Amino acid sequence: MTRHLASLSKRGWENTQCGGFTLLELLITIALVAIVMGIGVPSYQDFVVKNRIQTQASEIRSSLAMARVEAIRRGLWIRVCPGQDGCRGGNWHEGWNSFVDRNSNDIRTEADDETHLEVHTRLDGGSTLTGIERGVFLGDGTASAAAFPVVLTLCTADDHAQHRRRIEVTRLGRVRVCGPGDENCRVDC
Repeated sequence: MTRHLASLSKRGWENTQCGGFTLLELLITIALVAIVMGIGVPSYQDFVVKNRIQTQASEIRSSLAMARVEAIRRGLWIRVCPGQDGCRGGNWHEGWNSFVDRNSNDIRTEADDETHLEVHTRLDGGSTLTGIERGVFLGDGTASAAAFPVVLTLCTADDHAQHRRRIEVTRLGRVRVCGPGDENCRVDC
């Protein structure tokens, strides 16, 4: 019996072809990978951009809501301004900051015990944030501005309509983010 298995084993190895892929198999595999990548990569890139813009909008909303809560908690004015050092100018997409404005003069000075609450850096991915010159939350949590709602507009570098967000602050200080799917939300970049 062992002799019979040994001869079978020997014959089996002699008749099989050991080799790799043929050129045709390799080309078909490469073509299939290219088709799958062609479909998947644009969808993935769109997913990344939507996720980035939603994260940035949530960060801005959270920062404004925190400023409102601090205004109520402290019973003082809290200013939210573009830039990173008080309300000394700057663009929103380069960052923003919030601070306690004890003397209501729009200027943050350490001598007046006007401390920074938050400082945010530049938005990543080429996103831009435009809107009001500054935001003020009064001691009771309401917002102070010339026109309501106070609006900030967040746009991506590709300026695609589906990637735009609008951040609104109502007179009562409520902060809301709306996007292209919301009916009463028109976002222009």
